[in-house]
Amino acid sequence: MRKKIAVIGAGLSGIAAIKQLTDGGHEVVCFEKAESFGGVFADKKIYEDLHLTISNYFMAYSDYVPSQQKLKFWSKKEYVNYLGEYLARFELGQYIHYDHEVRKVEKQAGKWQVTTKHGMAEQTDTFDMVAVCSGHFQKPKMPELAGLDMFEGEIEHSNDYRDKHKYAGKRVLCVGLGESSADITSEISEVASKCILSLRRYPAVAPRYMAFQEDPYFTIDTSWLTSRIVNKLPHRYHGGITKGIFTKYVNSRNDHVRIRGEWLKKSGPSHHQAVTKNERLFRPIADGKVVPNIGGIVRFEKKRCGVSRWHA
Repeated sequence: MRKKIAVIGAGLSGIAAIKQLTDGGHEVVCFEKAESFGGVFADKKIYEDLHLTISNYFMAYSDYVPSQQKLKFWSKKEYVNYLGEYLARFELGQYIHYDHEVRKVEKQAGKWQVTTKHGMAEQTDTFDMVAVCSGHFQKPKMPELAGLDMFEGEIEHSNDYRDKHKYAGKRVLCVGLGESSADITSEISEVASKCILSLRRYPAVAPRYMAFQEDPYFTIDTSWLTSRIVNKLPHRYHGGITKGIFTKYVNSRNDHVRIRGEWLKKSGPSHHQAVTKNERLFRPIADGKVVPNIGGIVRFEKKRCGVSRWHA
């Protein structure tokens, strides 16, 4: 039965929802509060020098695989261009209403009332169903750190970071090591007078491109090491495989590769922790531009931050 369906958000999930629902013969209206598609990857939403941590063949939709490209990790711009090509190929842009913020969704008599704001005007439309594709990275999460409210220096969340220039000549403390932090900390270290990376422990970090394989272009998500078969092995076997690779890293003549190997040995088995798939940070660590401090933050004061002593 044909239904009228509202899709909230024109990021990668919203685009996929539009495609599947229109293929099913439904009437679709997509509301996107920004002026363009792409969600968190759209222009002005995230820093420019971003590269995905999932390769192009896995990040692509199954009905439009970039089969003529080599295996690679798209930049933000390349990925948004791909989404634009996808919208054009399947003529999906006609269903998207940009600059429409969804203000309220409520159910009445078996139907959904969706109220949107466009400019200064609000409008309410009735739908049979609603697909919420607004993502789960809407609000930045700030850690609860003692004395942070007293600190008189500038505090910026990665959600608001756009480029490194405002940090030129400053002493900067970066907290945490997810994929974004690996990029942002590396960038800041290029211009800061001092850049310290504060971590509570050594997190597991994986490279985007896997070394020591027959094909040097194997990526983290196409490697045999991360295959389902290998990860089904008992932990002691999986740990033995990764330990052998870490030993190769430690014995490398490249200092940033050697530091990565030492780091991974200290981080422990990867099967019980989240893995950061971005090894970019190890080069600035090797160059002395980033100083890691493992152990966490004790407290903030007005003019400084107290971090725990380095421990191996």
